[in-house]
Amino acid sequence: MASLYSPVQTYLDEQGSTTKLLPPEHPDFEAAHEPSGNNSGAQPVLIARPQNAEDVQTMVRYCAQNNVRFVVRTGGHNSPGPTNGQDVLWIDLRDIDYVDISEDKKTVKVGGGVLFRRLTETLAEDGLLIPS
Repeated sequence: MASLYSPVQTYLDEQGSTTKLLPPEHPDFEAAHEPSGNNSGAQPVLIARPQNAEDVQTMVRYCAQNNVRFVVRTGGHNSPGPTNGQDVLWIDLRDIDYVDISEDKKTVKVGGGVLFRRLTETLAEDGLLIPS
């Protein structure tokens, strides 16, 4: 598969996206695609690290408009198979790592890349918990 880096970066720049791209030659690529959960060491052609929900929308839109196969990687271990895609673009949500508890402590907004441990520890600080 031809390099996706240049066309994707051009599109992201045009859209004002803050997504970070890691092509295979990037020094952080190996660490970013390190196997976890059930990804079996699949080798993506490009890793996109969106910084917010709008960035995710922009990446998915690009993939849909350009017939680019992609998988989404979340924080921590994934369910069986979601990042097994070999030779696909990974949309890696791990930079979207936040836990925002409402003032009344009745709702919580959680970023798609948050690790479960961080979620439970943050909730515990406010006397909250989730069943697991």
